[in-house]
Amino acid sequence: MVRNLAWSGDTPDLQPRPENFADWDQHLTHEQADVVLVVFGFNESFAGQQGLKSFTIDPRFEVNLFASEEEFPNMAAAIQMRWDALGRLWVSCSTTYPHVYPGNEPNDKLVILEDTDGDGKADKSSVFADDLHIPLSFEYSGWFRYRPQSRHLQSFGTYPSTNPWGVTFDDWGQHQASHPIFAAAFHALDPPYPQQHPRPAGLQAYSGTCGQEFVDFDTFPDELRGSFIKARYKPTNRIEIHRWIESEYGYDEQYVGDLIFSSNLSFIPVDLRYGPRGAMYICDWYNPIKGHAQYSLRDQRRDRHSGRIWRITAKDKPLQQAPRIAGASIDELLKLHKRPEYRYRYWAKRAVTNSPTTSNTTITITITIEPVARDSYSAATR
Repeated sequence: MVRNLAWSGDTPDLQPRPENFADWDQHLTHEQADVVLVVFGFNESFAGQQGLKSFTIDPRFEVNLFASEEEFPNMAAAIQMRWDALGRLWVSCSTTYPHVYPGNEPNDKLVILEDTDGDGKADKSSVFADDLHIPLSFEYSGWFRYRPQSRHLQSFGTYPSTNPWGVTFDDWGQHQASHPIFAAAFHALDPPYPQQHPRPAGLQAYSGTCGQEFVDFDTFPDELRGSFIKARYKPTNRIEIHRWIESEYGYDEQYVGDLIFSSNLSFIPVDLRYGPRGAMYICDWYNPIKGHAQYSLRDQRRDRHSGRIWRITAKDKPLQQAPRIAGASIDELLKLHKRPEYRYRYWAKRAVTNSPTTSNTTITITITIEPVARDSYSAATR
């Protein structure tokens, strides 16, 4: 029997392989095979837009392919994404993961995608940095707060746990975290060092999450306001809708339903972010092999060729006009802090911090706080 001559990502005229990997003829000659059986499994490779066929989508939404390896080969193995003040999507890509093959050098990339004509599809890409080595957001077991001005790194909300992956802040400045191990998001306190948050015993443990976004854009259905959307890459491949319920740790998640469910297990959503106009974007690692502990590090089925970004919009909700952030005055940026959308406030805050006009300037901000009913977490997040 000859195994693994083909894997996800193969097409009739393209078979991406690691360097120094023997070709088919060499394998067949070595095995002296007389008969070759071709078997197509559940993790079939769907080229780009064809992947939509495996999606079951919440009827309130539409999904389109924003970018893929077909148009942008440098998009291979996309693992994380962030938006900048110019409305460009930065994507970190790692074909090196889970390790460097002997004799090879890592060549992971940070790719910038742009939608210059506003049609909801990327039409321009550039490589900002290459020769990187598995560029992840963070790799600590816990959270840390970093102050760029003082270069001070301090422990934040750590506790006895593993693999926190995805931190989000609500409108009250409280932070939530997701865990691939516990697979639940919850509030974590910030006790003074060296104290730690209590061990989060009793959390749901169905594994495989990569972060979340609160629903605070008017571009999403009104009934989802105050809920949050979460990416889950195993054991099922889906984008989930959750709401908050009060629990021992403050608030815990309650599963409501799926925004996207894929019957193809090669769909691996590893990050999601609202874009400048209020559409939601999903970073799809797209690989039949998940993780480094469950399979051989050199499993030949590892797909170092594919990578997709999906775009989600609500059917009956128009997109917003993105506010100007790059090149905006300090007054304009401060006004954006009154916006209900967390991402606008975050981008504006970052622009104020990085502005050369504020490096030696003291800014006074007057904030008027009105009473808000906190009968439920949903009301509080409005």
